[in-house]
Order: sequence, then C-alpha cells, then structure tokens
Amino acid sequence: MRGLHLILLMALLCSDRALSLQCYSCHDNQCGVLPCIGVCFKSHVVFTLAGGQKTKSYISSCAPSCEFASNMLQNSVAEELSHLHPGLTNEKGQLLYTSEVQGLSCCGSDLCNGVAQVGRSFWVFAGGLLLSLGPAVLWTL
Repeated sequence: MRGLHLILLMALLCSDRALSLQCYSCHDNQCGVLPCIGVCFKSHVVFTLAGGQKTKSYISSCAPSCEFASNMLQNSVAEELSHLHPGLTNEKGQLLYTSEVQGLSCCGSDLCNGVAQVGRSFWVFAGGLLLSLGPAVLWTL
C-alpha cells in the first residue's frame, strides 16, 4: 500500500510539471510570464504600409502548437490592427498595408522564447577573466 501512495504522489508531481511550461508573453517592449500548455514561440511581423514604409513588431507568447502559432499570427495581427487603427483601411474596408510573419521559432522548455542567452563555454569564461585581470597584471609589471 505504501508503494501505491508513492506512485500516486510521483504521478501528481510529474503531471503538475508537465502542465507548467512557462513562456514569455511579449509584444514589443511589454513582457510578462505565462503558464502554457503546448509550445512557446517568438516571431516578428513586418508591416508594409501603402507608401512603402516598413515597421516590425516583435511578439513572444505560447500556443497549443507551432502551426497554430503561425496561423494565429497571420490571421489575428491584421484583424487586430484594423480594429485599433481604423485609418489603416480605405472607405471599402480594405487594408492599406500588408503584414508578413517572419522568423517564427517554437520551443518546449521554460522561458525558451526570450532573448538569446550568452554562450557559457570555457573559452568565453577564460576570455572574460583575461580581459578583467589583464590590466591588473600589466600594472604590476
């Protein structure tokens, strides 16, 4: 009976961990952390206005799958902008810009959709140590 309790405890702990993927949720400079079931993703959307001006919007969040994230970005970004900025449509309701999703990447570990981390190799550590101690060694000579 004691073994059964241990197995049930492990199952509960493991299932909680499986449901607690953490993802950054960012739109441009506004960020937070979300619990997520599925994948984390990051991407940028390039908007081209009728005059040819381009602007980028950076987005990080979570979705049930990478394919879902791609479809969501392509469909919802244009719709959201047309509601927020009605001046971006003509009198017939047609959009005066195009949007293109670029650089979509998906991952499945905690907070993996943030800014790229600095490399942590031995050579990076050695180089940093040499640069910080180098002037002190030269000064003692």
